Amino acid sequence: ATAVPIAAYIIEHQQRVVAAGIVDTTDVRAFNRVDFSGFGTDGLPDPHRFSLAAGGDSIYCGSGKHGPIRGLAILQNQVIVYTRKSAWRIEIGSSGILDIANNQEIERAVGLFAPHSLISTGDFHILLAEQGVFVFDGGTFRHISKEVDYDLFENGNTSQLQYAKAVYYKKENQYRLYYPQTGSSRNDRCLIFDIRQGIWQPPITGREVSFASTFDSSGIENIVFGDYVGYLYHDDQGDNDGLTTGFNGTTTAATASTITVTTESGAALTTT
Repeated sequence: ATAVPIAAYIIEHQQRVVAAGIVDTTDVRAFNRVDFSGFGTDGLPDPHRFSLAAGGDSIYCGSGKHGPIRGLAILQNQVIVYTRKSAWRIEIGSSGILDIANNQEIERAVGLFAPHSLISTGDFHILLAEQGVFVFDGGTFRHISKEVDYDLFENGNTSQLQYAKAVYYKKENQYRLYYPQTGSSRNDRCLIFDIRQGIWQPPITGREVSFASTFDSSGIENIVFGDYVGYLYHDDQGDNDGLTTGFNGTTTAATASTITVTTESGAALTTT
């Protein structure tokens, strides 16, 4: 191995490992560094070789004023890197040759606040920034949460909001954002954005989500989430929020409740 980095965020793109948020005590800007793996002496991709001699390299996205790198994802065959207060685009040539000169700051007012709120639909990204939830389509950032920002920032625990989790539920074309209510340190509230309709559904409660993802079961997409004590749950199954003993557990009776959220514009979202 040649200087395999310790990184907070890792993806694969064009046969390279892309690592960001580097832990390196010898580099004071490591939290803004992106490392790319190279190729072995046989010409094949080698995820353990990051040296210049192997065709790897490093690039910096931002500095202290931008905040540290909070995540990265692919969009339109480009690597999009998000710091807390900005976004950057890195291109790799069609021949696979790494050209770090193709590094461009594309946004300096919006960044990624909650690292695990970032999802990719394939056509665009959705993420939670300091100002609310945004969509990035490769060209522009669009603020989509204006009607629910009051719930996020007034009814949510803003000191814990950076630990919010999100999942892209492709089957229902939904973006689900789990975040902590006021007074809670756990993600116990969920806002659902209907991507097809472009509207937010009323919030749901009854979950404590430290991890969320999707999985395929017999060709059907399902949501699975993990709580804070080691259990996994199959969401949208059984009686409302009645799962008690994990993914293979049985359901218990659940009581439906009415939730009313007042948005900043005075509109009310109510569900029973």
